[in-house]
Amino acid sequence: MAGTTDAPVTRESCVDDARAVALRAGGLVLVADQFEEVFTLCAAERERRRFIEVLSALAGPDGGHARAPVLVVIGVRADFYATCLEHPELVSALRDGQLPLGPMTREELREAIEGPALRTGLTLDPGLPELLLAELGVHGDDGRPP
Repeated sequence: MAGTTDAPVTRESCVDDARAVALRAGGLVLVADQFEEVFTLCAAERERRRFIEVLSALAGPDGGHARAPVLVVIGVRADFYATCLEHPELVSALRDGQLPLGPMTREELREAIEGPALRTGLTLDPGLPELLLAELGVHGDDGRPP
């Protein structure tokens, strides 16, 4: 894998390594949450562009689809859509692959935490969903922080 030898890490090596892991595992989901931080915290334009290029290459030539070995999911605030659209690699994903989420109730947040694990046969540690909800600042039934 990239980084385990003295060979330089390249876009191609990152993509090849991730695809190899995905093929061995039967698939791979790569989640880049709070994607807006690519624009707010990364001051190096070249580094930002390379990161976006790697994500795009992992998703496939058409921006990704369910059959790709690597499914790339980005979570980005709506107020950063215009900034994302300045990058051609992100246009098709934002146009064709978006799933806008509005405010969630406490129960919907709990399902978002527990559901994926339960559907894949995993067991969450007791109290983990409540801990995560508390860390999110959720105290009422509507799911919003006070």
